[in-house]
Amino acid sequence: MIRLMKILILTAIIVIGGFQNEAVTEAANQVMSDTITVRMDGVAPSGQLNNAIEASKKRAVFKILSHMTRPDQDPNSIFAQIMTRYNDYVLQCNIIKKNEGVQLQVISDVQVDGKKLKDDFSNGAFDKQSDNRRMVAKLIVRTVNVHNPDFMDEKAMTDYNNCFTGLGFKTNFSGEVLQKIKSIRHLPYQAFEQEVFKSISNHELMVRFGVIGEIRLVSVENNPTGNGYCAKAEVFLKSVDMKNKCIVGEFSDNYVMLGNDKEEAERLAIQKASIDSAESMAQQTLKYWRGLK
Repeated sequence: MIRLMKILILTAIIVIGGFQNEAVTEAANQVMSDTITVRMDGVAPSGQLNNAIEASKKRAVFKILSHMTRPDQDPNSIFAQIMTRYNDYVLQCNIIKKNEGVQLQVISDVQVDGKKLKDDFSNGAFDKQSDNRRMVAKLIVRTVNVHNPDFMDEKAMTDYNNCFTGLGFKTNFSGEVLQKIKSIRHLPYQAFEQEVFKSISNHELMVRFGVIGEIRLVSVENNPTGNGYCAKAEVFLKSVDMKNKCIVGEFSDNYVMLGNDKEEAERLAIQKASIDSAESMAQQTLKYWRGLK
């Protein structure tokens, strides 16, 4: 049996309100750093150094893009279109190590233009929100049992913000939301959820549509197949129309991510879970809003 080392619960609610507060945190606007350095290996037949370098560059861009959206092999997809021109996003590639044998392996530090990658992905999202443009997605995200919950709140919220704004939604993460999260952070999930709905009913939070759920970091273990650590996360979400009192959609999945250390493995598992679930909820919200009269 896998030994449970730690449980982290990330509870997320995205609510659609009628007001947009300009007090959005800097972390909410910055999806990723302008420049991202990824250490990645590339493999090619012996003697084909350039091909091995290209493989490491392509894998680096793939890794970053896969944290923004799900990999999609459909040639018409945004993912596939960006990957066909992966070199446009590589700023520099420095070889750290070469291993020559039947195959040539290079390990490189690849610098990627994260801002350009994010902008091109957002601009290429052809299926964007065009109806209900005045509505705003107010983001309320809490993290539980983490050493730095404020930081993790903003990290998770940024993932949701990225997916929703990528489809043309307006989003909001205000100071009053942060204070509300802090005031009920200690509550178990069901009690937290009840307090959120109570805030909605007494008009403390102006809400029409919500996405409610949680992402749980189930375990962080030594990687059984090699170096580093393996983290497992589970996510459960449901979207609710507050006005019509109906469940619009649901999402559940689990993820296993590898990292060089425990903190990296944990961060990647939470990030992957939040991005994938946010993308699903944003797509479901887009479809639902288009059906509203």
